[in-house]
This record gives sequence, structure tokens and C-alpha cells, in this order.
Amino acid sequence: MPPRAYCRYPPEHLDACVESFLASMAPRLRALTPAELATHCAALLSAKLQRDRSLVEEAGRHWEHVSNTRCATAWAGAGRGLG
Repeated sequence: MPPRAYCRYPPEHLDACVESFLASMAPRLRALTPAELATHCAALLSAKLQRDRSLVEEAGRHWEHVSNTRCATAWAGAGRGLG
């Protein structure tokens, strides 16, 4: 089992949450017209491409990446006895 200091929930729990969310959102997603979907995709792309507004924001984004990488590495190593 990987160290819990880096990961709050096991992958199985997160997978179940994603599946539950997708099942609950499926009717709404199916109801979107191609134009509405394109609007949502464009908004998401715009948000992802937006530059950091401050050094604090940039540092937070980088630290989040480091934390997520640690979590992924810890869980990947757990299956091989490395965690």
C-alpha cells in the first residue's frame, strides 16, 4: 500500500466517483447540441491556456503538479512493492 501522506483516496474510490459522475451527467451530455459542446470546449481550452496572473498562482500550479506526480508515482509503485 502506498504512503497515505501523498494520496487522500485510493484509485478505486476515485474511479468509482468518476463513473458515478459520468453516469449522472450522461443525459445532460447527450442533450448538448454540437454548438453547445463546442462552446463548452472552447471555454475549457481558454481557461487552460490562460496565463498565471501572479507568481503565487504560478507557484501553486507547479506545486499541484509536483503533488499529483508524487501521488501517481506512489500508487504506481504500490503494485510492485515500491510504495
